[in-house]
Amino acid sequence: MKTLQIFSIIFLAGSTAFGQYTFEGVEKLASTINSEAEEITPMLSPDGSRLYFVRAGFERNIGGKQAGQDIWFSDRASDGSWTESSNALPTINNGDNNAMTGFTANGDTIFLINNYSSFPRRKIGLSYSTIKNGKWTTPREQGVEVKTKNDFYGMYVHQSQKVTIVSMMGDEAVGEEDLYVSLRKPDGSWSDAKHLGSVINSAGFEISPFLSEDQSTLFFASNGHGGFGDADIFMSSRLDDSWSNWSVPVNLGEQVNSAGFDAYYFEKNGNAYFSSNRDGGKADIFFMSATKLLPLAEELPIAVADVKPEEMQTKISHQVEGSYDVIPEPLSVYFAFDSFVLSTDSKATIQKVAELLSEQGALNIEVNGYADPIGSSEYNQVLSKRRALAVSDYLTNALGVAKPRLVIVEGKGEVIGDGFAQTTQRASEARKVEIVFVRNSVAAQ
Repeated sequence: MKTLQIFSIIFLAGSTAFGQYTFEGVEKLASTINSEAEEITPMLSPDGSRLYFVRAGFERNIGGKQAGQDIWFSDRASDGSWTESSNALPTINNGDNNAMTGFTANGDTIFLINNYSSFPRRKIGLSYSTIKNGKWTTPREQGVEVKTKNDFYGMYVHQSQKVTIVSMMGDEAVGEEDLYVSLRKPDGSWSDAKHLGSVINSAGFEISPFLSEDQSTLFFASNGHGGFGDADIFMSSRLDDSWSNWSVPVNLGEQVNSAGFDAYYFEKNGNAYFSSNRDGGKADIFFMSATKLLPLAEELPIAVADVKPEEMQTKISHQVEGSYDVIPEPLSVYFAFDSFVLSTDSKATIQKVAELLSEQGALNIEVNGYADPIGSSEYNQVLSKRRALAVSDYLTNALGVAKPRLVIVEGKGEVIGDGFAQTTQRASEARKVEIVFVRNSVAAQ
């Protein structure tokens, strides 16, 4: 794992609740944060007022350009912009590799990589510092053990301080760095790290873990699950109370991932940050908005269960006038590989659907999701339903279409036909939601 100029990094934080997400508005942060050096591991303070990150290979670091990395920060101005960044953190920056990797929920304690308590300071481990009179105290050892076969390791300690996700090349690693979990014991010590299994871990590397606030959704970067470039950001759901049963990782899509190296996802209250070298050269920090969708079981059914179809149609006919002598042709919304994130073009198509429904009360729609045949049929069934729900959610929540007018919202699974699995073009045509217009029979009478 040599793509970025990355040193030993540990992660700690906590954010969003379980569910699937949509991401939009990806933008690179200003030059007050990004420089000609490497900017990685963004982390927002609990109150959202300060962004911390790591800068490597920079002459103004304490260790200079050729040694170590420093923690830098930028404060949010009253107009929402970020002030000029600084590394004026004398108790936690030194000539070694430094990285602030998280806060407690109230922000009075921070966690840092390495062991500050003994010489040499650059020792694998986790330290913490508390705020006193507005300054961070000298870091003290936290006591998380990492047993790695190479110099690369990472860690995410959940804000509850009860769960640590470790990235390292341990004895069970199936590739390069794999993800492990360590749980806090009643006496305050940490358990031995347990391998997360082959669904999460691949023959490549898995790094930069981030765990949601309710400990159900894991974000990480990997080059072993396919995707758009050197490393992509993925998400996976914990399927039970164990730490070994995970859903198949889902790529966050082409709006987030690029042909470059994308990693170090962090999210707080819908504000998501990550690092990428998509523009060439060193990595920079990017921002986007992250919108959580409800879990699948909570999103269905679309219609109210105790209302009969004919009653829904009657209500619609009384609310909206208009008729359609000719039913419009179906419209299709297309998705990137292994994604249910709506593109700008997709949203424009859905907007047309909403306008037609607003003009014509005699029309309802069916929303049918599809997937290409790559992967298991079970996974493609879920993916197709997610795509249908992404469209229905945008219609009802963003555009104000009444839910009863979506008479069917269904995942049809994978498209099986001539050549769909054989050519890229045919496969891309199968990654869609088809919106079919149907006549509201009551309103049309």
